[in-house]
Order: sequence, then structure tokens, then C-alpha cells
Amino acid sequence: MLSQAGQIPADFRGSKEDVNERRREERLKICVSCSFSVDEGPLNEAVTHDLAASGLAIKSDMKPEKGSKIQLIFREYGAHTGHISRVFDDGFAVCLPQSSLAVLALSRI
Repeated sequence: MLSQAGQIPADFRGSKEDVNERRREERLKICVSCSFSVDEGPLNEAVTHDLAASGLAIKSDMKPEKGSKIQLIFREYGAHTGHISRVFDDGFAVCLPQSSLAVLALSRI
């Protein structure tokens, strides 16, 4: 994910073309409160940033490791399990199964 200044985060290991390819997916800007647990650890509170075809971005001070298992819990949309796909300055991206994305998109969170 690109930062506000259009910079590729230092912890992103792909090329600029990889980032641009990912950004071609339509993103729905959303801001919904959720709880999450990384690798079955304690619950943390956060807010979503956006939703795309492959997952969603979470605003958080926590910096989980790429590849970590995450469970997201939405009060009205239930629990969804995925994995951390990228970490950036103000949060991280979560890759979710298509069934979870469909539930979230259809409910228009």
C-alpha cells in the first residue's frame, strides 16, 4: 500500500509495479470499529481503512509480522480469519478468503 506521499513503505518487499498492480483493485473507503487477535493472542481494538477484492486495511499501532494469522471480529458482521499480507506505517493489510470478503462487501460495512 502506498503512503500518503505516494512512497512505497520500507517494509514492502515487492517492486513498484507490484504495488501499482494491487492498487488497480477498486477500494471501498470504510471506517468501522473492530477487534482483532493475531496468532491467537490478546484482543486489540482497531478501525478499518478500506476494503478491496483481496482483503482490507486496518489502522493500528500494532505491527504484526507478515504471514501471521489474524481473526477480525466485527460486532454486526461476525468473525473472519485471514493472514497479514503487508505492514505499513499506520497499520496493516489483511488477506481474507473470498467468502469473508463477500459477507463484508454485501453488508456494505
